[in-house]
Amino acid sequence: MIPYHLGGLLGEPPGSARDHVFDVVPNPDSTGGLRTRGPVAGSVRLHRTNRGILVTGTASAELVETCDRCLDEYLQPVTVELTEELLPTVDLASGTPLRHEPEEAEIRRIDNHHEIDLWPMIAEELVLTEPAHPLCRPDCSGLCPVCGRHRDREPCEHGTDEVDPRLAPLAELLRRPPE
Repeated sequence: MIPYHLGGLLGEPPGSARDHVFDVVPNPDSTGGLRTRGPVAGSVRLHRTNRGILVTGTASAELVETCDRCLDEYLQPVTVELTEELLPTVDLASGTPLRHEPEEAEIRRIDNHHEIDLWPMIAEELVLTEPAHPLCRPDCSGLCPVCGRHRDREPCEHGTDEVDPRLAPLAELLRRPPE
């Protein structure tokens, strides 16, 4: 959790800004399956706008990934850019609830105590950096489909010329000399 109280900034005129530096080890329960090694570090600038707060900044972490080919874990350093608008839910002076337009439904809200948690924004951006098919390195040989050995660590003792019987006619075409 990376909490930040915005009451003071919300009371200032548009154009005011605050800088916030963070270095936090995320709680595994709050990461949505994201695995990190060490802290997530970065900085944000909180800008007061005429509607609310604009958050801009960066966050860096080392994600723990599992290679799709060899199943080894490896570290993937990532840096994400943050840009998010936050709207207040209550008026700072009176405490009355504020109404927002329907098109603003997807915009994050500042809670009734004028606080935000930066972690959900950061976690969403980090999740988006995860590759669909993570590889420990581009030339990873992976696991042998026959014996299951790690091909980069130990050679297989069996032949690899076994052809699926359904594809045998195609393999025969490859063995024929060109005419």
